[in-house]
Amino acid sequence: KEVKKKKEIQDYPRVLINFSPQIPPLKKVADKTKINVRYALIPPFAFVHIYWDSKISELVYEVEEPYLNETEKKYKEEIVSAMENMINLGEIVEKNKEVVAKYIDRMFKILLIELGIELSYETYKKIYYYLYRDFTGFNEVEPLLKDYFVEDIECNGLNTPIYIVHRIYRNIKTNILFKEADKLANFVEKIAQRAGKYISYGSPILDGSLPDGSRVNATYTKDITSRGPTFTIRKFTKTPWTPTQLINFKTLSPEMMAYLWLLIEHKMNILITGGTSSGKTTLLNAIAFFIPPEARVVSIEDTRELNLPRENWLPSVSRTSTGTGNAGEIDLFTDRKSTRLNSSHTDISRMPSSA
Repeated sequence: KEVKKKKEIQDYPRVLINFSPQIPPLKKVADKTKINVRYALIPPFAFVHIYWDSKISELVYEVEEPYLNETEKKYKEEIVSAMENMINLGEIVEKNKEVVAKYIDRMFKILLIELGIELSYETYKKIYYYLYRDFTGFNEVEPLLKDYFVEDIECNGLNTPIYIVHRIYRNIKTNILFKEADKLANFVEKIAQRAGKYISYGSPILDGSLPDGSRVNATYTKDITSRGPTFTIRKFTKTPWTPTQLINFKTLSPEMMAYLWLLIEHKMNILITGGTSSGKTTLLNAIAFFIPPEARVVSIEDTRELNLPRENWLPSVSRTSTGTGNAGEIDLFTDRKSTRLNSSHTDISRMPSSA
């Protein structure tokens, strides 16, 4: 019976997860009470249902993931605890997704046999999804990051719903919230780790970029934010908006865009300023299309956000101190000085939003 059980588990086919689902054709709706859409985020496991909730008179972004009963949750916690002690999470995250998927599948099956846990294949698939989501992604927030239409993800602390900024429907409340302080603090630490930064009680504010280029800000203690740890993730746009698209969106008129083109062509200085989320980086990315492709571009940022579709580009970022005082600090002005090489180039400096 024991041999048969082992063979059954080993013969379970590997679970396939689609992290690049088809983007649905959503349209703007004038009357928000008529919105009722559902589309895949991480098929076949995670979906979102966006609808008008008449009880609270508000749009709701409801993430739908596989349901685990109490027994299944217990098995999942046992597997997670055992797997955390056996694998180097930082190492597997850097590897190819296919390699990581196979590795987690193999470890999951080994642990089921070692711990004597019997699961149906349906339960196996559900737990595997959560293992892969949490070990390689960002736990409950991962489905939001996979949504093409989500621009910003905002957590204001404990026991308050996470809000998102949707490309079509704008600000919406989600059904995701953190109820435990330790769990939220651990999540913020995970964000900092993936951003290559450090956050603690002594250094409770985080400003960095995730591996995909998304901008992340976070706080760690109640001394800074009274509701506990918080975070905001501004998703990275892999393909920057072009000047033509901004004109079509009526962000700028053709005359305004032509004027900016002339300024760049004649190597004039340009200052783009505005509040948070006003579109400064989007505009800067767009008008960078006017820089001749053969020209060398040097960009200097406090946190990497620019995405210039060109090869002759030197992206630079500032760095905070690594010791006492200002030891090891490379600020924007030091960075700019170091990039003033003998060859001529276009200089793009991006100051912090607070500046």
